[in-house]
Amino acid sequence: MAKEKRYGGKDFVPVSIRLAFEEKAYLQEQAGSQSLSGYIRSQLLKDAKPRKKQRKKRRKPALREKQMVRLYGLMLNSRIAGNLNQIAKKANSGSLNLSDPEEKTFLFGTLEAVQSLCSAFHKELGIKFEEDE
Repeated sequence: MAKEKRYGGKDFVPVSIRLAFEEKAYLQEQAGSQSLSGYIRSQLLKDAKPRKKQRKKRRKPALREKQMVRLYGLMLNSRIAGNLNQIAKKANSGSLNLSDPEEKTFLFGTLEAVQSLCSAFHKELGIKFEEDE
């Protein structure tokens, strides 16, 4: 007998059947809150020896992961990327004028935002740099 292939790291082998719409609706009604696949499996194998469940428990995200997600969200919601893009475009075209106080404020404000975001990431990851202290 040929050895069964493992699908996606699981010991399940896909089986496909065709049903009329009415048949599928009937099975879904019978399944209730159970998944259709689980219901059909339980009906087909109700006399068979129960299989050991090898499900992994879903772990709750650690506080650190939540904090990292929060920081990443702050980064995405900030305008830092767009500001950096504007600065790079002006610098590449040669039109970046640091003698203009408004542009200088914009440049240093963006730089400060990048530094504070980097410091927050460094703190969360436990990386220490002299600039962060």
